Amino acid sequence: MPPQDLPMKKVLLLIVFLVVPFAVNAAQMQNPDLISVVGNLGPEDGNAPVITAKGNMVRVQNADGKTLEVFDITGRKIASLRIDSPDRSFNLKLRRGLYLLRVDDVSRKTMVN
Repeated sequence: MPPQDLPMKKVLLLIVFLVVPFAVNAAQMQNPDLISVVGNLGPEDGNAPVITAKGNMVRVQNADGKTLEVFDITGRKIASLRIDSPDRSFNLKLRRGLYLLRVDDVSRKTMVN
Protein backbone atom coordinates (compact mmCIF):
# COMPACT_ATOMS: atom_id res chain seq x y z
CA MET A 1 0.00 0.00 0.00
CA PRO A 2 1.52 3.37 -0.97
CA PRO A 3 2.15 5.83 1.92
CA GLN A 4 -0.34 8.34 0.52
CA ASP A 5 -3.13 5.79 1.11
CA LEU A 6 -2.40 5.50 4.86
CA PRO A 7 -4.41 7.75 7.15
CA MET A 8 -2.36 10.63 8.56
CA LYS A 9 -2.71 9.29 12.11
CA LYS A 10 -1.00 6.01 11.17
CA VAL A 11 1.81 7.84 9.41
CA LEU A 12 2.40 10.06 12.47
CA LEU A 13 2.36 7.05 14.80
CA LEU A 14 4.89 5.24 12.60
CA ILE A 15 7.18 8.28 12.66
CA VAL A 16 6.93 8.60 16.45
CA PHE A 17 7.57 4.91 17.09
CA LEU A 18 10.41 4.65 14.62
CA VAL A 19 12.24 7.91 15.39
CA VAL A 20 11.80 8.42 19.17
CA PRO A 21 13.49 5.15 20.24
CA PHE A 22 16.56 5.96 18.13
CA ALA A 23 16.78 9.50 19.50
CA VAL A 24 16.56 8.24 23.09
CA ASN A 25 19.13 5.49 22.42
CA ALA A 26 21.55 8.03 20.90
CA ALA A 27 21.23 10.26 23.98
CA GLN A 28 21.81 7.29 26.30
CA MET A 29 24.89 6.21 24.33
CA GLN A 30 26.40 9.66 24.92
CA ASN A 31 25.46 9.58 28.62
CA PRO A 32 24.81 6.01 29.89
CA ASP A 33 23.71 7.32 33.31
CA LEU A 34 20.82 9.21 31.73
CA ILE A 35 17.52 8.27 33.33
CA SER A 36 15.21 7.04 30.63
CA VAL A 37 12.15 9.11 31.50
CA VAL A 38 11.23 10.77 28.20
CA GLY A 39 8.01 12.44 29.27
CA ASN A 40 6.61 14.28 32.27
CA LEU A 41 2.86 14.66 32.52
CA GLY A 42 0.81 15.46 35.60
CA PRO A 43 0.48 17.83 38.52
CA GLU A 44 3.60 19.55 39.79
CA ASP A 45 2.55 19.99 43.42
CA GLY A 46 4.86 18.85 46.21
CA ASN A 47 2.50 16.10 47.43
CA ALA A 48 2.01 14.53 44.01
CA PRO A 49 3.48 11.08 43.39
CA VAL A 50 6.98 11.07 41.88
CA ILE A 51 7.77 8.37 39.32
CA THR A 52 11.31 7.77 38.07
CA ALA A 53 12.47 4.95 35.82
CA LYS A 54 15.71 3.52 34.52
CA GLY A 55 15.44 0.42 32.39
CA ASN A 56 13.19 -2.07 34.17
CA MET A 57 13.56 -0.37 37.57
CA VAL A 58 10.77 2.03 38.57
CA ARG A 59 10.77 4.08 41.77
CA VAL A 60 7.56 5.64 43.11
CA GLN A 61 7.56 8.19 45.94
CA ASN A 62 4.72 9.98 47.76
CA ALA A 63 2.17 7.35 46.71
CA ASP A 64 1.65 5.12 49.75
CA GLY A 65 -1.58 3.14 49.38
CA LYS A 66 -2.00 3.97 45.68
CA THR A 67 -1.58 1.86 42.55
CA LEU A 68 1.09 2.00 39.84
CA GLU A 69 -0.34 1.13 36.43
CA VAL A 70 1.89 0.14 33.51
CA PHE A 71 0.66 0.39 29.92
CA ASP A 72 2.36 -0.67 26.69
CA ILE A 73 2.51 1.55 23.63
CA THR A 74 -0.85 0.26 22.36
CA GLY A 75 -2.58 1.30 25.59
CA ARG A 76 -2.94 -2.25 26.93
CA LYS A 77 -2.49 -2.49 30.71
CA ILE A 78 0.57 -4.64 31.44
CA ALA A 79 0.59 -4.44 35.24
CA SER A 80 -1.23 -2.94 38.19
CA LEU A 81 0.94 -2.84 41.33
CA ARG A 82 -0.08 -1.76 44.84
CA ILE A 83 2.32 0.73 46.44
CA ASP A 84 2.71 -0.19 50.11
CA SER A 85 5.24 2.40 51.32
CA PRO A 86 6.12 6.08 50.79
CA ASP A 87 9.19 5.13 48.72
CA ARG A 88 8.81 1.92 46.69
CA SER A 89 10.88 0.41 43.88
CA PHE A 90 9.74 -2.24 41.39
CA ASN A 91 11.66 -4.41 38.92
CA LEU A 92 9.09 -4.66 36.12
CA LYS A 93 10.94 -7.15 33.86
CA LEU A 94 9.50 -5.60 30.71
CA ARG A 95 10.50 -6.30 27.13
CA ARG A 96 12.27 -3.64 25.11
CA GLY A 97 9.93 -0.77 24.16
CA LEU A 98 8.13 2.38 25.22
CA TYR A 99 5.80 2.27 28.26
CA LEU A 100 3.49 4.61 30.15
CA LEU A 101 3.61 4.55 33.96
CA ARG A 102 0.71 6.10 35.88
CA VAL A 103 -0.14 6.80 39.53
CA ASP A 104 -3.33 8.87 39.97
CA ASP A 105 -2.96 11.94 37.71
CA VAL A 106 0.82 11.59 37.30
CA SER A 107 2.11 9.83 34.18
CA ARG A 108 5.61 9.13 32.86
CA LYS A 109 6.78 7.67 29.59
CA THR A 110 9.81 5.42 29.80
CA MET A 111 11.95 3.50 27.34
CA VAL A 112 13.18 0.00 28.16
CA ASN A 113 16.29 -0.88 26.14
